[in-house]
Amino acid sequence: MNVRAGLSSDSRKAISFWLSSFYSWNELDGWGYGLFSSINVRPTPTISASIGPEFSSSRSTLQYVRSQDDATATATFGRQYVFAEVLQKSLDLTTRLNVTFTPDLTLQLYAQPFAATGDYGGFRELARARSLDHVVYGETPGSTLRCFDQNDAEFVCGTQAPAYYLGDPDGAGPRASVRMSNPDFASRSLRGNAVLRWEYRPGSTLFLVWTRSCSAFGSSPQFGGLSDLGRLCEGPSDNVFAVKLNYWLSL
Repeated sequence: MNVRAGLSSDSRKAISFWLSSFYSWNELDGWGYGLFSSINVRPTPTISASIGPEFSSSRSTLQYVRSQDDATATATFGRQYVFAEVLQKSLDLTTRLNVTFTPDLTLQLYAQPFAATGDYGGFRELARARSLDHVVYGETPGSTLRCFDQNDAEFVCGTQAPAYYLGDPDGAGPRASVRMSNPDFASRSLRGNAVLRWEYRPGSTLFLVWTRSCSAFGSSPQFGGLSDLGRLCEGPSDNVFAVKLNYWLSL
């Protein structure tokens, strides 16, 4: 089920905005919500700008993680299916600027900073086919969940971020353990471009284009909000410059 709401102002004004939101939920205790907006400014007939913050968050209780063969998993036809809870958050700030210097000379700027995180937990194995019954590793009696670092040293889960987990549906029993790499993630990126367009004669146009993109990935699911957007291009970035020339031949 979901609920939606929105609000907007008169787009003909020099300053206008729109705002929308939603909230959804399901019978599996999953939920999601989002806030989307845009502020538009037109100080003169030749200049317009907009900024569109968007934030969303969701929780899924049955995110697929992996599966593996296990002859003793007779209730699931000889295969183990592992799921998890995941909390995801994302934020982007799409920005545009359009400037008309003359009818023949214009400039367009675009930038989209983006940040997202995913925090996984509650790893569980399907207990029976065609059901919603699960064995939650480390919580269901008899099951275990163990945490290891990248050097295969075991430590108490929850004291640090693991490199991988070992989940076992029956502890010391005959069932196979399942190894799961830590699926937590953090992603940041920036896409932007600038386009200068000059129609130097009727039907003939020169385009100067600059495109920049960069991204960073990590395994810490700590969501920093706006501070993440300030650390988008700490690593390498790609810069591309292009020139396009159109010439009208009147034959």
